[in-house]
Amino acid sequence: MNEHFDNFDSVKHNPLKVFNRTIMVNNILEDFGEDRTKEYLEQFSDLDKRSIFIMMNFIKVKGYKAAKEAALRDFKVEDEDVTVH
Repeated sequence: MNEHFDNFDSVKHNPLKVFNRTIMVNNILEDFGEDRTKEYLEQFSDLDKRSIFIMMNFIKVKGYKAAKEAALRDFKVEDEDVTVH
């Protein structure tokens, strides 16, 4: 894979990490196709992949807004989580 696609390992809040990965999967699928999406998913454990697919289903059933709200629930910004460029 030529491009670096973020795996969001630095995100400590797991629901947000899964949400970000799910959005990345959808974007890669839309922009680059199924083969590149499979390459992206190969870097994750089976548990991580399962979490992504659960979030994909949540988005399909409840919608993007509800999924984002669920992912951000109880999220607290820590100093080390914020990067200023």
